[in-house]
Amino acid sequence: MEIVNRFKVEMVSHKHTESFSTHGFRCPKSINPFLNLDIFHMSMPTFPPHPHAGFSAVTYLFPTSEGVFQNRDSKGDTSIIEAGGLHWTQAGEGMFHEEIPTKPGVNCFGLQMFVKLPKQFELLEGKAFHVSPKDIPKVQAKGSTVLVILGSFGGVTNEIEGLKPSFQFLNVQMDPNADIELDLNADRIQLVVCIQGKIKSDADEMISSNEIFVLKDLTKRVKLNAFEEGCNFLFLSAPKLEEDYVWNGSLCLSDSIRMQETVSKLRAGQLGNLSPSF
Repeated sequence: MEIVNRFKVEMVSHKHTESFSTHGFRCPKSINPFLNLDIFHMSMPTFPPHPHAGFSAVTYLFPTSEGVFQNRDSKGDTSIIEAGGLHWTQAGEGMFHEEIPTKPGVNCFGLQMFVKLPKQFELLEGKAFHVSPKDIPKVQAKGSTVLVILGSFGGVTNEIEGLKPSFQFLNVQMDPNADIELDLNADRIQLVVCIQGKIKSDADEMISSNEIFVLKDLTKRVKLNAFEEGCNFLFLSAPKLEEDYVWNGSLCLSDSIRMQETVSKLRAGQLGNLSPSF
């Protein structure tokens, strides 16, 4: 039974093709702005150019990823997403993009996440943001190493001007039997995404690989403990959006009127164009 303010989700495993598999979570509207998360393995080009609008498509390649991605979009961005790097496609009013492995056959291991833009920002001009691994601060906590990809931790802040909404994105590696405390905010939705190993919370909830611990409407800190093998997890936090949204294919807007307007622009070729690379 789902607990309103803290509950665990098991990500669903999918083998889409021989070269693309995921563990995924399609998020309920109760944890808006999170729309979906996928931990993926991709070794061959899979998705040709496609449009997004109303949200951000976020790709993070884990530092252990063998391969890297090439990102292209209809606004002119051409970025290499390195192992340990973050790429944030803030689609806004609409844009096309494509992300493919740079070397076919080499496994790219990462997280893709869709984050809803607040209604007041969902029609901003589309823009891409990129964070290279060399620009990500590392904080050594007791028994833990924390990569501050976005937001703040341990007195260190890493921000991107123009990114909506404000976001905290930490990659936490914990030594065997170590523990860490993370601040919670009742105005934000917080997710603990377990990548490897097992974690136990201060309320004795157990989270294992490919599981997500959802924390909302909470103001106190949460304490997480690693087991003997240690663990790796992501901590994601964003202001909660008490707004509705509607989907149409790869578009997600706050209401049906904006959706109809965006679909009309798409059909008229007004969301841009991007030629396939494969």
